[in-house]
This record gives sequence, structure tokens and C-alpha cells, in this order.
Amino acid sequence: MKRELLNKSWLLLVMGLIYNPVSGMDIKLQENLKEIQFVDLNSKLRPADQGKLIGDKEYLDLTKDEPLLLRKFKELIEDKVKKGEVFILAVVTMKEQAYNPLSTQMVYRHNYYGANGFNRFIFNDFDDSGYYKLNRFNKPGQGKRYFQFKDPLVKLTIIHEIKYFTIDGKVVDGRVVIDTKFTFLGTDWDLFHDPNRKEFLHDFFKANQDLDKREKAESQIGVGEIFEKMGDLDKAKKYYQFAANQNDNKEAKADAQVNLGIMFEKEKNVAEAKKYYQFAANQNDEKARKAEAQMYLAIILDKEGELEEAKKLYFAASMQEHDLLVMKYSALLGEGLKRREKKNWVDAKQLYTLLIKQVQEDEFYKRIIPSIQSILDELNRKSGPPTKRFKKD
Repeated sequence: MKRELLNKSWLLLVMGLIYNPVSGMDIKLQENLKEIQFVDLNSKLRPADQGKLIGDKEYLDLTKDEPLLLRKFKELIEDKVKKGEVFILAVVTMKEQAYNPLSTQMVYRHNYYGANGFNRFIFNDFDDSGYYKLNRFNKPGQGKRYFQFKDPLVKLTIIHEIKYFTIDGKVVDGRVVIDTKFTFLGTDWDLFHDPNRKEFLHDFFKANQDLDKREKAESQIGVGEIFEKMGDLDKAKKYYQFAANQNDNKEAKADAQVNLGIMFEKEKNVAEAKKYYQFAANQNDEKARKAEAQMYLAIILDKEGELEEAKKLYFAASMQEHDLLVMKYSALLGEGLKRREKKNWVDAKQLYTLLIKQVQEDEFYKRIIPSIQSILDELNRKSGPPTKRFKKD
């Protein structure tokens, strides 16, 4: 049965040789919105590759079926755009015998696939063992990387890199407008070998697939975190929002809610930060992030003077055992609040000063230091700087 499915997949790939003409990389969208023209054939083969490229221009015809999913490219792209996601296109150059059966000349065709479906068939998703079974090799004297496929029914060779592009768009007055320019995402070589891009590409592909919804949500968080590190905060929030709005993976949902709360708090959008912290604090699927959200929300309420609610949240976070650092910091923050209520200013200031020193050594949670410092600054305004109770060593 498995062998039969494999052979069918090869037949579908061969169908791509018929369905799709030849491709370059820069795209011009024609007015009838039916075709996207690839103008610049920067993937044209060198003479050393022996053979010819069929045609001098090529079109991705949006009205044609994607060879593996058997749905029109236009429909697939529009579905993604409506959800705010991107469609990932795989541009694959294949070598085949010339049409004349008596000819020994080889010709090359560029073929188009939805990238996630193509990767599942060819690479077994992103399993390295599946990748290396494809017999990747360099042609002697040419320096070009090749795939060699050997199958009882079909012999195919994919030449050069498999190139991936994202296709985006927007909805205007209920109608999807596809972008006139595709964005180059990377190659199969990047997907498996580039140490700087491999993790991002794996997550990006999985974040834009629809077969495994749990994995999709986890990968959306991974993509969001990478965009956040890169400083692209709008895209980071976009992918966190995807994960926060789904219900197939509740743990990922809680992760995304806390991450969004942190981002909004950094932007001084306290109302939005409180909203997402409250969402995460109310759930029970991811207990560690629940406690973290309780502590962050308590700190905000503490600074705003909502002391009773802050005390409850500090106490709840200090009683859990899923994040020991949150348990420790929440207990100390709760104790500090109690001392302030008793107007025990000296002890309260001493506690906050020591807490800041402890948190400074914690790379993950030191983001709460400015909030603790603001509480300490308010104490100093009320009663003067902290009194030194301990002698220096």
C-alpha cells in the first residue's frame, strides 16, 4: 500500500511537467489576475549543464490546479490571504528527456507546487533521513547540486536548489488582491543545512500548514519569537495572535497570550497587556505560564494601587510549583506589599533592594526589574533612601 502511494506521488509530480510551463523569479501580475508572469529568468541553466530550457518566458497560471492538492492556485492563495497567512510556493527545476523519443537531448522544466505538500512527498516533511535518501550530489565539473530520483516507474532529476517563495496579498472590499511581487524565502539547502536559518524555515513552513493544527500553533510561536528577536515586532505580534486565537493547542495559546502581554507592556500599552495576562492567568492548561501571567498582572495592579487584587495574584503565583522562580519572586513581592501596607518602609525598601539584586542574575525574569524599581522609587519619595542595616563584608 505504501509503495502504491509513493508511485502515485511520482505520477503527480510528473503531471506537474504537463501542468506548468517554465519559471524565473521576478513576478509581474497581469491585469486579468489569471496569470503571474516570471520576467527575469535568473535561474536559467548554464551551457555547462547541457540541454536547453523550454521557452524563454514562463507563467504561473493561477487558474491551473496545483499538481498535488488538485485545487487551483488562485483558490489556495486566496484561502491563505483571507486567514492572514501566506502561501509558500516551491519552484522546482526538473530534467527530462526531449519530446522526440529518438532524441538524446535533455530539456529542463520549472514546475510549481504548494511547498508544504511538496515537502511532505519529497522530504517526509523535514526529516533529515528522508532528505538524504534523495541522493544529493554534485555533478563533476559543474559545481551544481542535484537531486537524483530513482523509481521503478519514473526517473527524475531535480537540478539546482528547490526555491521557495511566499505569496501574500490583502483583502480589499471583500476581494483578495494578490501581491505583484513574491518574496524569496530560501532554498532546500537552507532548509536542512543553514545553521542560521534552518530553525526559522522549519517553523515558518509548519506555521503556514493546515494538516497538524497543534504543531501549527507551536510553530507560530516559534516564528513569532524569531521575528521578535529580529526586531520585527509587527510580524511577531501577528504570529503570536495566530496562536492566541486558535483552540487546537491550549498550551500554545497560553504561551502566545503571555508573549503578547509582554510585548504590549513593553510598548506601554498597559490595557492590552493586562487583557492578555488576564487570559493566561485564567486558563489551566499551561500552569507555568499561568503563574507567570499572575505575577506580571499582579505587578501592574500593584503599581496602579489595586492592592487587594495584586495580593491575591501574588499569593496564587507563590503557591504553585510549576515555576519555582515565579513562586520565589511572587512570595517576595507579596511580602513587600504587606510591609508597605503596614508602613514598614525600611524593611520594605530593604526587601525590594535585595530582590532587584537577585533578579538581575536571572536573564529571563530581569524584565520585571523596572517595575520593582518604580515601586522602590515611590517608597523612597515617601520616606527617603533605604537604610543600610548590614555592614559591608
